[in-house]
Amino acid sequence: MRFLVIILFLAHCGGITFAQELSVKTGTLPAECRTSPQQFASGVIYAEAEGGVPPYSYQWQDMVNGPLQTTNNNVSGQIAGLYVVTVTDSIGDQVSDTLVLDSISPAPDFEIISNDLTFDNGIYVGFEKAKIECVNANKEFLAVPFPPPDHTYFWNLNANIDEHWTPKYNYEELDTTYAKGLHHICLAETNYNGCSDTLCKTIQILEFKNNIGSIYTNQGLDEITITNPTNKEDLKIMIYSISGQLVLDHILNGPIDFLTFNVAKGVYIFQFINTSNGDCLSAGKFLN
Repeated sequence: MRFLVIILFLAHCGGITFAQELSVKTGTLPAECRTSPQQFASGVIYAEAEGGVPPYSYQWQDMVNGPLQTTNNNVSGQIAGLYVVTVTDSIGDQVSDTLVLDSISPAPDFEIISNDLTFDNGIYVGFEKAKIECVNANKEFLAVPFPPPDHTYFWNLNANIDEHWTPKYNYEELDTTYAKGLHHICLAETNYNGCSDTLCKTIQILEFKNNIGSIYTNQGLDEITITNPTNKEDLKIMIYSISGQLVLDHILNGPIDFLTFNVAKGVYIFQFINTSNGDCLSAGKFLN
């Protein structure tokens, strides 16, 4: 909000008397985003004069479309843009200010809820047949005074392979399961004026294998313990970060190995590999 001042004075035979300062305070309430005029504009611009010599009149100028046909200090139903208000008091003194009326764009948001997934480094990680719930987190419509935003939501639960978008209104909860692979869940939000935005979240689903060994983090020692209960030969362990970077590749020497693991805290993925043929015998994740 801006505050502009003009100092007025009155001259007479007794000397100079300073009048109260003429000032104007301005502000805006943002408009609904528009790419096509399907709804009435919803932005508000306003000004409040003080000082000078009342009463005041207000002239508004849309810097793209020209003068507004009003002398009110509060003007609704405006599109986003640049405006100038000029305030004139009863003795003809003026003060002006420039206002930038912003627009509010759709901003989709949703939550992924699952006991089968771990969130780390921006990705959800789990194993085959992980069950998840997607919940629209847009609990309130945008705060524009008029008209109602009338937003519509579209879900794509497997955007990397499927071009089909399902319209779901309100705040629907969607249950689904996922097989091995990388999956992108997306929620698109659009309004009647043609503005839209899309939010996607990534799920990495790993193939489930019968367990061969286990990994334990030795807290405070920068070390992990790897167990190979069957003392299987030709076995190695490979550990990856969530982003897929290999951080450890080690051939097991017996039923128990103690290995230095000086890496950042977070979730890591492991595989037990048969060194003779390269088969993955077991896979999982652990928290370091």
